[in-house]
Amino acid sequence: VAMISWANVAGGIFVRLLNAFVFPSMPYTRRFIIAGLQTIIGVIIVSFATYWGSNDTFRFLMSLLGVMCVGNGSSWGESVALGYMERFPSKMVGGWSSGTGMSGVLSTLIFMGFQGLGVSNTVTFMVSLVLVLAYWASFYLLIVSPLDNETYRPTNNWTLLSWTAPEIVPADVNHMPEPTNGGYCSCFRSQKFKEGLRLHN
Repeated sequence: VAMISWANVAGGIFVRLLNAFVFPSMPYTRRFIIAGLQTIIGVIIVSFATYWGSNDTFRFLMSLLGVMCVGNGSSWGESVALGYMERFPSKMVGGWSSGTGMSGVLSTLIFMGFQGLGVSNTVTFMVSLVLVLAYWASFYLLIVSPLDNETYRPTNNWTLLSWTAPEIVPADVNHMPEPTNGGYCSCFRSQKFKEGLRLHN
């Protein structure tokens, strides 16, 4: 049990550092895809680990590898999501702790429910992959992002966010955004943003 717990968090710091310092310019659309793919790969490995190899030691090591992939996906996804939320009002971050807290409770209850129905572990884990699709759908289609830079209207991430890395250009000191005093980050406090917000309201 201890090895499983360590495998779940072993790569967490590493992937968080990658997100913060190696891939800061990668679009969030790609980062959330990576988070989901890590989870999918990990769940598949864990689901079929008992059918691989000819001895229990190898199968257990494969299970640990799958757990590590799932843990990395969770750590990566958490750091990416928290970075993405800087564009929203700060009070929204408070709901994050409730979400991560409930995930442990709900996952345990779901697993116990499937076990009570006599469903095998392999099927239980594979069914859980539907949650990854729900995860992607929530980010790309359900979340309403701040105002679009072109239309100044709220829109979903599939429409608003770019799939390519943004071009880095020198800052224009004559058109710097106004300082923030809470709420949206500085990039959304420009005069155009205020005009768009007034039109939308």
